[in-house]
Parts: sequence; structure tokens; C-alpha cells
Amino acid sequence: MELPFSDYLIFADESGDHGLASFEASYPVFVLVLVLVKKDAYVGSLVPAIQALKLDYFGHDQVILHERDIRRQSPPFGFLRTNAELRSGFLDRINAVVDAAEFEIISAVIHKDRLAQRYASPWNPYDIAILFCMERTMERLMELGRAGRLQHVVFERRGGPEDANLELTFRRIASNVGSWGLKRVDFSGCQWEPEPRLRRSEA
Repeated sequence: MELPFSDYLIFADESGDHGLASFEASYPVFVLVLVLVKKDAYVGSLVPAIQALKLDYFGHDQVILHERDIRRQSPPFGFLRTNAELRSGFLDRINAVVDAAEFEIISAVIHKDRLAQRYASPWNPYDIAILFCMERTMERLMELGRAGRLQHVVFERRGGPEDANLELTFRRIASNVGSWGLKRVDFSGCQWEPEPRLRRSEA
């Protein structure tokens, strides 16, 4: 029996703080990125390539390739500080994996300073970003002929209250509930299901 799952996975991640109370002048943006990847490419090439990289450089595949830790060369990436050749090879290998991977990126960038200046009571940047990204993703899924499928969206956990608010916003958008936003996309063309990604300590 064929289950009604989409043959795509969607991963969501963010950069920056979505709060409007204060923000760094050097980075006054909130970025949300959705990565759309076909499951056969994910299982057949992307995951094996990343696992092979981890096994080659760490001896096991339990390391999380977190960009901030790699950039700061903090554990378990401390070896990047001591060997320039090894560091170059490691970074080249990551770039090669990403370059060969088959995926699509849908993103939203919210300039928090401009948002705060323009509106007296602006919407939460995360809510705006997820709405924009879901609108474009919905359109893309329809272009790909994925109507009616159960589409899982994997979000990184951020903490109890924030996760609960995110899920509420996500489900309201997916259920066509809400009166904000100029565009009106019918999200009922897919069945949407948010999935929490394991925390780094749980992975």
C-alpha cells in the first residue's frame, strides 16, 4: 500500500534573532530558510556523503556540522586551528558535498530595523518569514505535482515556549486561518505536518 507521504522533505533553519526589542546594528536581519530536497536524493546521495565526511574526519558520524562551531573552530572542530592543510581539505570537502547536493532553497530576509520603523505594531519577524516561505513553498509543491500529499517540515528546536508558538503559527497558516498578509494562498492543497528536529544534545 502506498502511503500519502510527499516524496520531498523540507528542512527549516534560521539566522539571527527574531526579537524586535533590540538588535545588533551590524546584523539587523532575521533570516528563515526552507530547504526542499527529494527523499531519494536525500537518502541516496546527500546523507551518505555527509556521513562519509564525518567518518573520515572524526571517526564517527555523531558530530553536528554547526556553522558557528566550524567558523569559531571550537570543539569538536579544534583540529582546524592546528593544521592549515587539514582545515582547507575539510572545508573543501563540505563545499563539494553541498555543491553536488540536489536541493532547492526558499528563504525570507526580514530587515528588523526597517520593520520597526515602518509599523507601530509590527508582526513578529518569524511569523512574517514563515508565511512568506510557506507561500512560495506551496506554489512550488503545486508546480511539482505534489497536491494532496502529507508534507513534513523539519524545524530545529529553539525552546519550549518558542516551539509551541511556532507550531501554532505554522498550523494556523496551514489551515488558512489568519487575516494578515496581502497574498492569499490556499494551503489546503497539501497536508502540512511540522516535525521537531533533535536538539544538538539529543542528536
